[in-house]
Amino acid sequence: MLTSTKQQELSAQLLQSIVEITTASIDPTVDKRSLFKIMLHNLLSLTQSEYGFIGEVLYTEGVPRLKTYSITDISWDEETAALYKKYEATGMVFTNLNTLFGYTLRTGEVVISNSPGTDERRGGLPHGHPPLNYYLGIPIKGEENKLIGMMGLGNKKGGYHEDDFKFIEPLISIASTLITADRIREDKEHFSGRMQLYRNIIDSYAIVAITDGKGAITYANDLFCEISKYSLDELKGQTHALLKSNYHDKNFYTDLWSSISNGKSWKGTIKNRAKDGTYYWVETFIVPFINQAGQPYEFFSISNDVTKIKEQEIELQNVFNLSVDVLCICNMEGYLTRASSSFTKLTGYTEIELTSRKFIEFILAEDVQSTLDEFHSISNGALTIDFDTRWVCKNGDVVRLRWVAALNQQNNLIYASASDITKKVETEEKLMASKIEMEKAKAKDIFLANMSHEIRTPLNAIIGFTDLLSETSLDKNQRNHIEIIQSALDNLNMIINDILDISKLESGKIELEKRIFNLDFVMRQLINIHKGKADSKRIRLLYTKDSDLPVNLVGDDLRLSQILINLISNALKFTAKGYVELKAQKISSSANKVCIRFSVHDTGIGIDEDKLQLIFERFTQAEGYTTRVFGGTGLGLNIVRSLVELHGGKIDVTSTPGVGSVFSFEIEYDISVDESDDTLSKFKKFNKQTGNIQIRDHISVLLVDDNPHNQLLAKTYLERNGCKVEIVENGELALEHLKNSKHDLIVMDVQMPILDGIEATKQIRNTLKLDTPIIGCSAHALSSERKKCLSAGMNNYITKPYSEMDIVDAVWNLIQHREQIQLDTDTDSTTDENVVEIFKEWEFSYGKETMMKLLNLLRELIPETIQAIEANRDNGDFSIVASASHKICGSLGSLNLNHGYILAQQLERVAKNNDQQEVELLSLKLLEYLRGLMKETEGI
Repeated sequence: MLTSTKQQELSAQLLQSIVEITTASIDPTVDKRSLFKIMLHNLLSLTQSEYGFIGEVLYTEGVPRLKTYSITDISWDEETAALYKKYEATGMVFTNLNTLFGYTLRTGEVVISNSPGTDERRGGLPHGHPPLNYYLGIPIKGEENKLIGMMGLGNKKGGYHEDDFKFIEPLISIASTLITADRIREDKEHFSGRMQLYRNIIDSYAIVAITDGKGAITYANDLFCEISKYSLDELKGQTHALLKSNYHDKNFYTDLWSSISNGKSWKGTIKNRAKDGTYYWVETFIVPFINQAGQPYEFFSISNDVTKIKEQEIELQNVFNLSVDVLCICNMEGYLTRASSSFTKLTGYTEIELTSRKFIEFILAEDVQSTLDEFHSISNGALTIDFDTRWVCKNGDVVRLRWVAALNQQNNLIYASASDITKKVETEEKLMASKIEMEKAKAKDIFLANMSHEIRTPLNAIIGFTDLLSETSLDKNQRNHIEIIQSALDNLNMIINDILDISKLESGKIELEKRIFNLDFVMRQLINIHKGKADSKRIRLLYTKDSDLPVNLVGDDLRLSQILINLISNALKFTAKGYVELKAQKISSSANKVCIRFSVHDTGIGIDEDKLQLIFERFTQAEGYTTRVFGGTGLGLNIVRSLVELHGGKIDVTSTPGVGSVFSFEIEYDISVDESDDTLSKFKKFNKQTGNIQIRDHISVLLVDDNPHNQLLAKTYLERNGCKVEIVENGELALEHLKNSKHDLIVMDVQMPILDGIEATKQIRNTLKLDTPIIGCSAHALSSERKKCLSAGMNNYITKPYSEMDIVDAVWNLIQHREQIQLDTDTDSTTDENVVEIFKEWEFSYGKETMMKLLNLLRELIPETIQAIEANRDNGDFSIVASASHKICGSLGSLNLNHGYILAQQLERVAKNNDQQEVELLSLKLLEYLRGLMKETEGI
């Protein structure tokens, strides 16, 4: 422990060191490096250390480095001494942070180590370093406690203690102040140099002037003198009023001075008068300099000569003000930057209103896209454009303007002029409309004559041969069928006659006929017409009528049938389950007249209340998706309404979404006293009969398909229709088979393993040289797929899943050398699945034995598919996943299990594309579906 005398001596020594260092710091002859040598000498003396160093901390990309200001050279070898001597003037930089001094740089902490040889923070000593027995590392920190330097002391006898660090804290503070002050000085010198550089640049390219707080000029550069024609001596002490041109009013200068005298910058364009009387324009920016009292003491102005630009603007403004045509300037963002007086007068908008919104907002909606196309055309390099647009004026009027525009590529502005051609166009349109109407009338007559011939000629042949057939010997069922066909043909003939006679429809000249008809017969024939459709959908089709209705009526039975056919067809179309009922009720009657209410009830999807009136408009259905899902043109109900109104009635509809609809109307008929049945034979309606199409016995068909479901279904379809079927599983086997066997026709699956249908067809045509008709089958309902098949040499193409009628029709067409059928791309993938009902349909159509074969094949295939997908999905072998998906896809599609078919098809596609995320998602969905499918089929 130190004695009081010793402590006093050390304190006096510390005070003497502070005085010595402070005195040296204010001596201009003492440089920075000498100053820190003095400080290091005092530190060594105060702490009785053998050697040490003082340095500044620099950062390179966030990593600290130590640059020494002073370091003792005790015990250095010659190599180290020479190295330090080399960098003594600029300072040696130490980058090794794996040292005791590096620990301070990394952490900012004081390091006291009295056994450096075993200290874990030590990483080694530099080459040539003297022995280190004791060590004290001290951080020097600046503002915000940031490390800016450090001191290091070594080999004090007895080691270092915390008291040593606290004792020299005043010297550490002085070191922090000196390093900070030195940095400020360097920054100031750098800033001062940059400012002088900036001033030289500004003086070279801009007009500069400085005034005092009262506005008197104290400095003007050479460019200022050159443009004003005054010398610097003539300008000094004068205000800028010396340059007044009297172009600006008093308020202009008042506002300028008010801004800058209140400490605000000002920017504007000024017209000045030079010493020789000439005028010039400058765009000026004035900045006030504020003193500590917050008052401007000096003003700095920098200006650019814009005389030529301003003169051009004035000339342009004169053109804008005097032009009769509409003129404007538009930037590439679509805003007008200038608008002529004629423009504002024509549209009623002020120039500010025209330039504050994009010009497209003033364009009539119907012309917006074409105007944008023209605008984009010039933006993409077109030099001029010439087009018409309709502008909406402020008062709502519409004017038509014919524009000519050009792009100035120097300033990227569009200069445009327009003429008002509103009246001219109106006159031309009236003349054109008159001419068009005449040409349309002529064209319509020609069209009607041609269509009447083209449609009626085959229709008449059908009617004639049907009548001839009716006169032959027929059994009861055949007679009934012929009568239905004849009734349908009569109806069709009447409808075609009305549709073709467009002029009669438009002029309201359709006339109702009066003839005797049997109401009950008409109603029952309507039921017969729609029975097949109802049975196919398992919908009950009902008919009820009041028992006291007259037997025979006088009126237009064909028009009544047309009305009811439309209503019943609509009801069946939009009903999935339940019933459709046709009713005839007597409302009132007299001796020779009866009023009957006809109504069609259904349990279909129903119609929202706000859509009830829309459904009677032309080309309109209750919802946008209705056309996509159910089909139809939207004309039926419009025709119904017109025909009901033609009878003097009105059609009504009530409906509840999800419950059903009721369409009803009332017609008054005369009662016929003639009870003859002669009219019954004249009333005939169409009834589509179901049944198999017998192609021709023993047609030999080779079926090439790898899917067992497709094999079984296609074979069943074809054998039911008189074909003899042989099956092979891929294209390669088909080629081998065809070398030794001949067939009338080939049904070829497109996607198969080993050799697909496309390549197999090419080899059949090019290698085997066979011209056997080939029908291609694929799940891809795309026109490109059809073209690819036909290009390969196929004769026809059908999409999976196909119905019995699809494949039988395709075979029939080829056998009979008919034209190739059109590809049907309409696939309803949204139908809800009832698995039990689907298999009941198979049983109903093909018997339980065939249904069970189909089901058992599916039960075998599902576990195989699940295992293949699960085993290969996670290991990334998506080719097997795609193959398994393809196989199950064909089976599900063939069985009308549409939801699973779509999932499998999608999984196959993403697996082929190696889309891992989508494979994981879709495989989960498909596996969930397949497991659910297995469960649903357990009770079948």
